[in-house]
Amino acid sequence: MTIDNTPPVVNILAPQDGQTFTFHLGEPIQVNVSASDDLVLQRVEFYVDGKLVSTLTDPPYLLLWDEIVGMHTLMVEAFDLAGNESHASVSVVVNK
Repeated sequence: MTIDNTPPVVNILAPQDGQTFTFHLGEPIQVNVSASDDLVLQRVEFYVDGKLVSTLTDPPYLLLWDEIVGMHTLMVEAFDLAGNESHASVSVVVNK
């Protein structure tokens, strides 16, 4: 039996850390993520300011986020079947 101690790999491709957006009603920000595991990736979770907003089990790992004016932390966590996890985060600013 193989023991899986290797966590998944997860990266936020967009937006970039420190990126600034201008609020446009009806035009969500796309959060694009790459995630993989050496065996089986179970899920990717998306968080905005610490609150879980979406869970995806299949690629593409994409969140269309209806932004709110202000500074925000976007975080993603990837989990494999063995319970290993990894995360990535960026901070973004949304202006009026």
